[in-house]
Amino acid sequence: MKKKTSLILGLFMCAALTACSGPAAGGAINQGESGNDNNDAQVSDSNVDNTDTEPAYVSPVDDNTDQPASDDSQSSQPAEVSENDWKAAYLEFLDDFLFNQSGFSEGEYEGYTCGFIYVNEDDIPELVIDSGFEAAGRVVATYAGGKVSSFNTSRMGLTFIPKTNVIDNEDGIMGYNYHNIYTIDENEGFVLAATGTYSEVYDDNGFSGEYEYTWNDEEVTKEEFDKKLEAEIDIEDAVNFYQGTRIDYIRDFLAGNFPDNFKEAYMKMYNDGFRSVYDDSTYPAYAVLDSNGNDPVLVASGSDTFSLCSFRNGVLTVGPDEYVGGDDLKLIYPDMSMFMTVGNFGDTYYCNNLYFVQDGSILTKYFIRSAKYGDDGNPVTDSDGDYVFEYTINYKPVEPSYYQSALFVYDEHYKIQYAAYDADETYMEYVSGDALEAVLKNK
Repeated sequence: MKKKTSLILGLFMCAALTACSGPAAGGAINQGESGNDNNDAQVSDSNVDNTDTEPAYVSPVDDNTDQPASDDSQSSQPAEVSENDWKAAYLEFLDDFLFNQSGFSEGEYEGYTCGFIYVNEDDIPELVIDSGFEAAGRVVATYAGGKVSSFNTSRMGLTFIPKTNVIDNEDGIMGYNYHNIYTIDENEGFVLAATGTYSEVYDDNGFSGEYEYTWNDEEVTKEEFDKKLEAEIDIEDAVNFYQGTRIDYIRDFLAGNFPDNFKEAYMKMYNDGFRSVYDDSTYPAYAVLDSNGNDPVLVASGSDTFSLCSFRNGVLTVGPDEYVGGDDLKLIYPDMSMFMTVGNFGDTYYCNNLYFVQDGSILTKYFIRSAKYGDDGNPVTDSDGDYVFEYTINYKPVEPSYYQSALFVYDEHYKIQYAAYDADETYMEYVSGDALEAVLKNK
């Protein structure tokens, strides 16, 4: 079922963080007596009768892109499914979860966020409801066979390669780790395709340093486990769901009540009181950056934080508050609705963290280059005295050449170095909130 692809960058260009408490009742988030850490993978359906015949939703992914072939059991949604069909079904599902199952009040969602991702090859996005805390996890929903099918992640892990029809709910707790692999059947919705686990082995002296591995409840070796997992998903090509946007914005989008252009959308966000989470104050300055033919992105800047926001496919995505202290370099890629943080700890650890802000979701990818350490606890050096480095993408070891080539792809795109509005030097033209509307009108 392996769906390896080197098209992750193109998919993002075209397709346009954790609290510790939450509601006692999680509705579709099945916590049970001990929270959601028991790894009981469940899939549920919500029947919806839709007979609308509006034109099919236009895919945000370039139809000419060379996509991986799908097998017969995982083919794309029928073309006659209309945009109104899936929007109405998702809105009913979301409102039922929020107000009936979880007991929230209108506009009060206790840290929950929401967004869209593209899992399989069809043009209908999947809906993610993010609780923001480990025990409750996330609800992932798809529209298939005229109804909404959903599953609840065990804890927060949610990794996928867009448009390849595979999700990896990877996570763990207290020495027990797992990969729950889901795919989408065009009629049944989400299907649990495989489950792999690896857990710490203990002896009389405690943790032995060994692990026990299983795949679909059968014991396997580490080598067999790694091969089976790689056959399902290439972690180094994947992205991770980080958080969603404001739930009210997704509800309004699904109901057809949200502004249909970036100018009104950004002004709505500003007028709603766009505030920095770090210091609970309104952002004082804004920059509107052109995006190479796409709707401009909006950068909100404070002295200590900034946020990148985008309007893609009719969805307003409010990016995460990014702390700008320290020496980390912040690069903004307007055409990709993405920013990258580049940092290091001394001369033995370097990281490039990518944040894609689009379709109501913030997705991440992590590049890390770190010194290899020997049994004596010291960094390993070569014959010239230079450190020997290890390379990972999304924490999976990769060859140095692959690491460099995968990271170099982003260097080929237009980028702007972020600097706060009150910095001595900045590469962006900031305006106050009072002047934002006038700037947007000229775009």
